[in-house]
Amino acid sequence: MLPEQLPEVPNLDIAAFMKTATEVGGDYYDFKKDDDGTLTVAVGDAAGHGTKAGIIVTAVKSLFEVLANNPSILDTFQKITSALRDMNLGGKMFMAMMMLKIKGYEMKVAAAGMPLPLIWRAADRRVEEIDLKGMPLGSFARFPHREKEITLNPGDCVILMSDGLPERFNTEGEILDYPTVAKLVGQSGDKSPKEMIEYLLKCGEKWANGRPQDDDMTFVALKVK
Repeated sequence: MLPEQLPEVPNLDIAAFMKTATEVGGDYYDFKKDDDGTLTVAVGDAAGHGTKAGIIVTAVKSLFEVLANNPSILDTFQKITSALRDMNLGGKMFMAMMMLKIKGYEMKVAAAGMPLPLIWRAADRRVEEIDLKGMPLGSFARFPHREKEITLNPGDCVILMSDGLPERFNTEGEILDYPTVAKLVGQSGDKSPKEMIEYLLKCGEKWANGRPQDDDMTFVALKVK
């Protein structure tokens, strides 16, 4: 269900990674590059695990293929919500999702129930949290999700993730937590996207101290050239 190849964009270095906690995962990431050079990126986390989550991911991937070229992320969110609710398969057919569009050095981003997108700013080596909160897609018919427009600069790195790392448990039953993950991003921001993801995974394993992974972990990192 995941892309076989990462897109090639002249001003971006891109890396992605997913490790499922069960045989059938509920996390999802995808890319679509438009003819005008706009790159659309989606990261999602379906409700539940196993077969049900797999059904939701399958549906959302199909919808993304059709809707990714839509210039309005919020309209895409609404259409995915309507489709999930119309499926009427019973239970919670929800998909937390984050979507962004990058063209040149301009980015639009919106989120629906996902961890905050993070930007490592190369100029002052700080981590910027993009405050976008909202309910997962499919949960409410017309939730007022928000979209932000952000200017990126060479050296900046945008990182999107599911909640698998920040909510990873250790053997004492404690979670790593979101502020700690933001600090780890700050410590690794000058690395390549692939190296940054590897660093985050290594820190997660050290924190877990041998405890098996409880949830899927997904990352997409994009460094601006």
